[in-house]
Amino acid sequence: MQFGAISNTSLHSLMVCLFLIIKNVDLGKYKEFFKLLLEEILVKCAKQKLYVVELRHIFGLLFDEDRQPVQLEEELKIIQSVLDKVRTENHIDPRHFHLRLIVTGLKIVGKPHIVKMIDSIVEGREYSDLITGFDMVNEEDVTPPILHFVPEILDGKQRDN
Repeated sequence: MQFGAISNTSLHSLMVCLFLIIKNVDLGKYKEFFKLLLEEILVKCAKQKLYVVELRHIFGLLFDEDRQPVQLEEELKIIQSVLDKVRTENHIDPRHFHLRLIVTGLKIVGKPHIVKMIDSIVEGREYSDLITGFDMVNEEDVTPPILHFVPEILDGKQRDN
């Protein structure tokens, strides 16, 4: 693949498109297509000299050829393999190009989803060091405030030590 220079506006647009595809279209959740999308984003970031890429990610959305969910360990291996491929094919020193996964919890989906994402963080750290954060999203006006989720967050923090 050949990649040319891309403006910051174009990169932002590309990342917004990736986000929308992954969140709203089954094609973006198919693991083989996800790999291609992630690779494209990482290459574009590397070409722009972005040394730390933060990817907001919801675990459990990817599926395989049989539409079976991809397990957490495999999902993390997929992401790591794409990162490694981009580094290798683009001759990037791993010390100078990093991917950080910020696990995203959707408050609007409720406590079970938040707990699932926290559980994924705790379990996922056994398989990978890519996970670096947790972010609960959705408008405060229409979803419960963060205080509503404090017991689950504190429980996850205690289990993550």
